[in-house]
Amino acid sequence: MATSPPPALTTPFSAPAACLNNVYEIYSTEVLTESGSLKTEVNVYHELGLRTKDCYPSGGYLPWSVDQISQNAYYSPGVCPSGYLICSSDTNAVGTLTETRATCCPNGFACQKVDAFFYSDHMCSRASNKGVLTFTATSNGKTEVHTKDGNWAVNAYGLSIRWMSSDFAAPTSTTSTTSTTFTEPPALGPPLSPPSSTSSGLSTGAKAGIGIGAAVAVLLLVVIGWLLHNALQNRKHKQGGKIPSSDYQAVPQKADPTIAPPHYRMTELDSYIVHEMDTSK
Repeated sequence: MATSPPPALTTPFSAPAACLNNVYEIYSTEVLTESGSLKTEVNVYHELGLRTKDCYPSGGYLPWSVDQISQNAYYSPGVCPSGYLICSSDTNAVGTLTETRATCCPNGFACQKVDAFFYSDHMCSRASNKGVLTFTATSNGKTEVHTKDGNWAVNAYGLSIRWMSSDFAAPTSTTSTTSTTFTEPPALGPPLSPPSSTSSGLSTGAKAGIGIGAAVAVLLLVVIGWLLHNALQNRKHKQGGKIPSSDYQAVPQKADPTIAPPHYRMTELDSYIVHEMDTSK
């Protein structure tokens, strides 16, 4: 009978915040044999996150419904979900390829090392390390703050992932050629002569822009020439003592009335007096 391939997890899965923040109190029952008789023992431990499929990638296994350390309970190829880190890994040679096997635990949790039955199906734990561990847990719908000392831990389900070096190869970079045409604004001066070429390579919009620029440049040259011509004509009229007539209706300058014109006094020369000589007697 052919076995189904394991589910893949090639993009980081993001679980709801409650799956990585809330702790719940769990009661487990263990049946033991003691002195030839059966004994039921109830254990209490604390677990991170609700046992709901929303806390785990779709299409994969639910860790509380299967043995999490089972040989088939893993994702391949797989990456750790968001908010998880690899706590342990090893490699396994498969032909010419190398497979990496790793365990992902929620951030702040380590790989589980306790062999007790109510711990062994959880891959991850956050231990007090013989110190004090304070956390908030919900039990029977009631939320309480717990402070534990000694050997105590909060447990969490982890995820097993596997991948080969060829599973996440860097994508081949490709370059695509795109053509974008920009229309230049009209030039403010005479257009430069373009270099000779067998093909202009210009779009209709670019040619229209160049034509408009040339027309504006010619118009500017005509206006400048007209202004220079008028200036020269005005200068000639001024040199000739004539008051120029201008389209701008300039007011001609007048002589300063405070400066009196020079007066010339005419003096009459004395006339010659003719003396008549006496006649001879």
